[in-house]
Amino acid sequence: MIIIFISILTLVIAISIVAVLAASETSLFSLSSLQVKAFKEDQDKRKQLVGDLLSRPRDLLVTILMVNIAMNILVQNIIASIFGNYEAWWLNVLIPLLLTLLFGEVIPKSIALSNNIKIAVVIAPLIMSIQWLLGPIRTVLNSITQPISRFFFFFLKKEPEISIEELKHALKTSEKYEILGRGETALIYGYLELEEFLVKEVMTPRTSMLTYSIDEPIEDLKNIILNQKVSRLPIYDQEKDEIVGILKVESLFDLNEKLTNGKQILPFLRKPFFVPESLPAKVLFNQFNFTKRTLAIVVDEYGAVSGIVTKDDLVQKLIKEDQKEEDQLYTKASHDVIIAAASMELSDFNNYFHVNLQSESNMATIGGWLIEQLGEIPKNGTKVQKEGFFFHVLSASARKIKTLYIRKLSEVKK
Repeated sequence: MIIIFISILTLVIAISIVAVLAASETSLFSLSSLQVKAFKEDQDKRKQLVGDLLSRPRDLLVTILMVNIAMNILVQNIIASIFGNYEAWWLNVLIPLLLTLLFGEVIPKSIALSNNIKIAVVIAPLIMSIQWLLGPIRTVLNSITQPISRFFFFFLKKEPEISIEELKHALKTSEKYEILGRGETALIYGYLELEEFLVKEVMTPRTSMLTYSIDEPIEDLKNIILNQKVSRLPIYDQEKDEIVGILKVESLFDLNEKLTNGKQILPFLRKPFFVPESLPAKVLFNQFNFTKRTLAIVVDEYGAVSGIVTKDDLVQKLIKEDQKEEDQLYTKASHDVIIAAASMELSDFNNYFHVNLQSESNMATIGGWLIEQLGEIPKNGTKVQKEGFFFHVLSASARKIKTLYIRKLSEVKK
């Protein structure tokens, strides 16, 4: 009788351990990579412990599997010792199957899935202790299994730590709890969705490109500078496929009267930046920011020029300006942040933010007011604080500002 009691007690303990391990596995591995990163930086030591465990997921999984398999074997042996004298052999199969399936898998995992954070935080110290105790055995197992795993992983594409869908979910949550404004969320969404577009989908095609040949009369170049709103111009030699450089228009202002032929501009050309049609728009956007360039020549698979794309093209795609500038002069990001066209009326700006910015030169737009304050036309990426506002120039040409990110920093005099 005592032996049966001890066997049943041991069986209950073994099933409990299996249940704890099942709950641990589900709660820990159901955490997203964003949650794990947040736990690593949290002040709570137990959450940091969760982050440490999941920073080595292979060790964690091997530890849980080792103990789990050992406990399942123990359950099987105990059931066999209790019912071994019965002729109904199926009891030795059915009873441990039901016990481990219901109490060791389904029930604890269902509970852990809906309470993953709470259970992970509570159970992390215990799992860390078990992982430390089984360290030597785990090292031996890893040395055997890792070469086999590497062989199969060679054929599998590694997934990114944080997927696009996870980021989008985080954005929705941030907007829901008003951590980010609606416009800010839309702006980040736009950046993520650039991944879905190729350069050839946002470029200006070859037939619409504004270019100049060094063999053409210099007057043609002067007419382009005077009549076309461009800050940079592709220059080619004989054929458009032979782009020799990019001309920054403002570099010729002082030499306008001295130029007599197109070849005189060659020393002022910047080396062209070529990109393939198949390049994702988001990759090009990052390259623009890294290299401080704003224009790229797009080439097809044969190296022929198929168009041009500018940073401004990508910004327009990013903020989804699918309406005319007159119809949508700003996008509200939050109560104190807007993405605005520089042509937004200064009076409308004052009304929106309940301020009273004044222009000594009677500038009518917020872009004109900012140029007045700076004393020059700012370049792309310029960041400045004026009159209690933070201004970030998202896009600009040599002649004007186009798009601004504006954030109210503090109370401004009305």
